Formats: sequence, structure tokens, C-alpha cells
Amino acid sequence: LQNPLIDVSIENARNILINVSGSADLQLAEAKRVVELVTEQVHPGAEIIYGALIVPELEDRLRVTIIASGVSSPYVFDAGTESVAPLADELGELEQDEGESGHGFDELGIARL
Repeated sequence: LQNPLIDVSIENARNILINVSGSADLQLAEAKRVVELVTEQVHPGAEIIYGALIVPELEDRLRVTIIASGVSSPYVFDAGTESVAPLADELGELEQDEGESGHGFDELGIARL
């Protein structure tokens, strides 16, 4: 599993949710193969839940969505993380910098566009 936009390994993930979307000609065997490929990349004891969805607009393409817990990344915090204060400070500065333009984050930390 490679994505140039994220630097996250799912090899230690313990819980995986997979959605395979495709057009009306999506075969169950295709969806199962996607699940097999993901299964090969994660912890052997991982709990995996998957499903398939028909999205006619996808035509001859597949869209795979993976949600995983227990992933490894310098950008993912866990209970062992000493402090997220530096990141919170950085986000606060961004909010102040972007406040005039309407961009930044709201009080819940959701990005404003």
C-alpha cells in the first residue's frame, strides 16, 4: 500500500475497516482480492471488516478506503506521546495567521475553507 500523500505504515494495525467501491460490473472476487492484499500488509491477528459499494460514476475504476487503528507514523499520537503541545501551538499560530482570510480552524479544530 503506497500513497505519496501519507507516510503511514499499516503493518501493525489491529483493526481495519475496508470499503471497496466500483461500478455495477464490480465482481465480488475483485473486492475479495483487495481485502486479501490489505490483509497481507497488516498484523496477522488484525480484525478486518470489509464491504463493497456500487458507485456507477466510477465506471471502470475501483476506489478503496481503508481506516486502520494501531498504525505507525511520526504524525500519529498515542497514549505514550509525551506532549502534543508543540503541535497545538503550531496550529494556534496558523489559526491566528489565517484568521483574517477566513481560513484556519474553528473552535473544534475543524479546518475552515
